[in-house]
Amino acid sequence: EGRQVSLQMTYTRPYFYDIQAFAVLANSSVVSLAQLDQPQYSFCAGVGTIAFATARAYLKNAVAIPTKSSSEAVEMVRNGTCTAATSNKATLPLQDSTLRLLPTSRSIFRAPAAIFARNGDSQWSDLVKWVVDGLVIAEINDVTKANVMSYSGSTDEAVTMTPHLVVTNG
Repeated sequence: EGRQVSLQMTYTRPYFYDIQAFAVLANSSVVSLAQLDQPQYSFCAGVGTIAFATARAYLKNAVAIPTKSSSEAVEMVRNGTCTAATSNKATLPLQDSTLRLLPTSRSIFRAPAAIFARNGDSQWSDLVKWVVDGLVIAEINDVTKANVMSYSGSTDEAVTMTPHLVVTNG
C-alpha cells in the first residue's frame, strides 16, 4: 500500500515569473500594444484565463475573441482571424519564425511559476524542492557534466554554503 495523500497541493516559493505576451504575425504592421488597441484589430486568448481578462482590461478598443486554448489563439492569428494571440510567454511558440512578440510592460501581468507536490506528502515535497534548488545552484555556478567532478571537495563559497550540491567520486 502506497503513501496516502489528499488531493490538495503544496507549492514551493516561485522560481520565476512568467509574463503575459502578445504574438503577432512576423510581417504584421502592428508594432506595439498601443497600436493593437484599435477597433480594427483583435486579440485571441483562452476564455476564462487571466490572460484574457487582463488583455481585455488593458486593450479597451481592440476586439476580444475567446478561444479554447493558447494554441488555438495562435492558429487564429496564423489564419487571419485575430491580429494577436496572448497568453503566458512560456506557452507561446517563441521559436516560430512566422510570429513575433510585441514589446510589453511587466505591469500587464506576471504569473509566479512554482513547483508543487501533493499536500501532506512532506517527504516528496522536500525531495522536489531539493532537486530543483540543486539544479538552480548548478546552473548559476555553470556546473556541467564535463566539470562536475572539479567541485568535489570544493571550497567555492557558492557551493559550500548549500547542502544541495554534493559531489562524490562514487
